Amino acid sequence: MNMAANMNLENQMLLHDLKSPVQALCALIESAMDSLDREQIKLFNKAKSRASELLTTRKKKLSDFHVEDAINEVISEKQNRLKDIQIKLPKGNHFLSVERKEFQRVLSNIIDNAIDAIENKGGISIKTNLHKNHLNIHIRDTGKGIDDLTLMRILKTGGSFGKAHGSGLGLMHAKKSMNQWGGKLEIDSLQGHGTVVSLSFPLEKAPNKGGL
Repeated sequence: MNMAANMNLENQMLLHDLKSPVQALCALIESAMDSLDREQIKLFNKAKSRASELLTTRKKKLSDFHVEDAINEVISEKQNRLKDIQIKLPKGNHFLSVERKEFQRVLSNIIDNAIDAIENKGGISIKTNLHKNHLNIHIRDTGKGIDDLTLMRILKTGGSFGKAHGSGLGLMHAKKSMNQWGGKLEIDSLQGHGTVVSLSFPLEKAPNKGGL
């Protein structure tokens, strides 16, 4: 079982373990409702509702999602900003055990950086490929590129390159998220020629619904 699958399993187990004591505590308080005043009852009901909401939301966030669909959503939202984009998606139904919205946020930040790096005309290509049960996403731009020292500074302490009000936090956040998911973020950039950002995710295969 890969790291992403282990993280998902551990989180699901934690949610399961938390559910029982929360339910027991609620039952205990409900049995003593007669001794509580109106404000205490109101506070209890509010806390109970919030606990239930957190458990449900967290479980939903950790559900596997379809990778190709998530990528297409991000791309479609940026069509009006993209000067040139080539899309190549792997065949099959591939799933990730990470938070879908967070995955899309990481991808969105990287694509935005690529767009900002391009002066006048240029191109951006997004390609994916499978290798040893990993989904690799490569975002390539024909922008101004980044020298090695500047790239190291951005990844380590933030800061931007070629943007008047940029902070570089999007790239730092992407690297942190990839590390948490057991994946990798690699950047290959040549000043004056462009940049390639590569994301490598451990994959979950789609459940076989045919029963074979």
